[in-house]
Amino acid sequence: MVASLFGGNAGRLIDAWRAGQAGPEGKILFCVTPAVLREYENILTRFSFRGERLKNLLDDIREKKNLLIDENPPDGRWVEDDPEDDKFIACALAHGADLIVSSDTHIKDAAPGAGLTVCGSGEALKRAGI
Repeated sequence: MVASLFGGNAGRLIDAWRAGQAGPEGKILFCVTPAVLREYENILTRFSFRGERLKNLLDDIREKKNLLIDENPPDGRWVEDDPEDDKFIACALAHGADLIVSSDTHIKDAAPGAGLTVCGSGEALKRAGI
């Protein structure tokens, strides 16, 4: 999500989500848990992102546009090298997600053990048919 503020494929993917755009595989849904939302807020605050794109993105999250929130994700240990990333695996499992869009190597390494697929934003766009 944070990478979307810089444009590129991540920006295109977030724009498609915000617009409710659907490819042949269906609508793009953004799945979060309270812990994941806190992580994004912390990152955005830490790096002092500003501007209209950030404001619009945060507004859409607050308005829950095409957003699924799970208040009680499963507990578990999946990411041995970075336990803070467990929240992303838990979120995907809680929502029955098809894939996680991330470039984080810890998540990429751990996801198959949880039965999940991880890809970058470019691949996610292709899979969504966008």
